[in-house]
Amino acid sequence: MFQWPVECYAPCAIGLERFLAAELDALDLGPCSISRGGVGFRADEEGLCRANLWLRTAVRILVPIHRAKITDTDSLYEATRQVNWSAYMRVEQTLAVDASVRDGAITHSQFASRRVKDAICDQFRERTGGKRPSVDPDDPMIPIYLRIVGEEMTLSLDSSGQSLHKRGYRPIQPKAPLNEAVAAGLLMAAGVDSSKPFCDPFCGSGTLAIEAAHRAIRRPPGLNRKFAFQSWMGHRRELISALRERARRQMLAELPASVLLSERREEVVDLAGQTVQAAGVGRFLEPKCLDAREIDLSGLEPGCLVTNPPYGERLSNKRGLMPLYHQFGKRLAQVAKGWKVGIHGTSGGLAGAFARGLGCRSIENHAILNGRSVCTLWLFQIPL
Repeated sequence: MFQWPVECYAPCAIGLERFLAAELDALDLGPCSISRGGVGFRADEEGLCRANLWLRTAVRILVPIHRAKITDTDSLYEATRQVNWSAYMRVEQTLAVDASVRDGAITHSQFASRRVKDAICDQFRERTGGKRPSVDPDDPMIPIYLRIVGEEMTLSLDSSGQSLHKRGYRPIQPKAPLNEAVAAGLLMAAGVDSSKPFCDPFCGSGTLAIEAAHRAIRRPPGLNRKFAFQSWMGHRRELISALRERARRQMLAELPASVLLSERREEVVDLAGQTVQAAGVGRFLEPKCLDAREIDLSGLEPGCLVTNPPYGERLSNKRGLMPLYHQFGKRLAQVAKGWKVGIHGTSGGLAGAFARGLGCRSIENHAILNGRSVCTLWLFQIPL
């Protein structure tokens, strides 16, 4: 199928590129080339498996197989037919094409997807006497990714399948949860040290605390999910099985330090409890029902607090949240001396209210695209 090693590309949320590159370096998959919204690298088949299994901030791992210049959907169709698709899939396998288009004559991503799908199916019909692959938009065996920027077209095989941020541990999908890959990136940007306590007092469904706990016990994010490359022709199944088994043997039986999470509403605490159980860290994490303005960390060694408080989309909501942020900052100044604090949100005004309550300015900030919202992680160091 491939002549290994191959060029790979790992998209991520804008703002997390350097943290993803650091992850790839830690997996010995460097050197990396960083671009806006992703990181390129080279990998052999085992490296591709490791990247899918271990990367926390990546969205997926793409393997480009064809690049061409196009001007319209007809030239897109012809460029797609230049690929020998029987080298990458069998006619009985299902496929789906996901597309991203910008800055060119082709402006409709779904129409572009259909043209690529038609080109692939037409090629199979001609070569097999009428047989063609079926399309499965929900769970294709061979997901294909099309990217068009201006007149530059790239066709890639998606080795991941479902987005890598879907760890497979959510029993219920809450409204607007924090993306798991973004959560992992926030922990890296904040410099969370797994040997020291961690706290999230606005925990929601528990995403930040779960990601912190998984990092601390060395549990790979892809441990219990399947990947699209497992359906690829010629894939050696023993590779991912051996990597999973090795990962399980290296996982820690206990957390090196406390991971605390809390929320003020009981129904949210119940959801967080279900989620930590489904994530396999229920024996380590016990969500508490507690108002963040009543938190007490004074008995713990200084660690890192990273949280995603409510930030409201309308101006009136933000004004109503000002006292909460100010009072929360004031409380931490009293009970979290020596702690590093990361506040994630969209409003500099709310972060300012927190800083005034805390009594110190942010030492660093990181802009990160979370879904369609440009958010900022403001970092503070509370004096001892």
